Amino acid sequence: MGIETAILAAAVASAVGTVAGGIGQLNSGIAANKAAKAAANQELQTGQTNAAIKRRQGQIFMGKQRAAFGAMGMDTLGNALDVIEMSAQENELEAQSILTNSRFSAYNYTVQGRMAAAQGRAGFVSSLGQAAGQMMMGMSGSKTPQQPSKLIVTGK
Repeated sequence: MGIETAILAAAVASAVGTVAGGIGQLNSGIAANKAAKAAANQELQTGQTNAAIKRRQGQIFMGKQRAAFGAMGMDTLGNALDVIEMSAQENELEAQSILTNSRFSAYNYTVQGRMAAAQGRAGFVSSLGQAAGQMMMGMSGSKTPQQPSKLIVTGK
């Protein structure tokens, strides 16, 4: 194997390694995106579960309020009804806050996943450019300059 072939083979090997690294970056970005999507879905499910729990706790609390008002001999009309309605409204606001917070958190996971996927793609594309440059360098390095022919100088 001549020197030109060795230089070209080294360039090819280097380019292949660079592209393999780019593929690794691409796969890493894809995996991070999938993990972020799973985390976002989990966050939404957790938010829905916690909001349902909060609503159920509110219903229990309002039941206790009604029972307490009844035990005191109060009708659940007028001021007592206002108190129960306010409790219901506050409880629903808290449940909605839980859902909103889970949506924001899920959105953040989604954005992070998309960014990771984009970085993986960018790394892969960059590796292709680097590999092309390595191949060009190898091809130009494999061409050794020709020895200039000896000039015959005749003097006068």
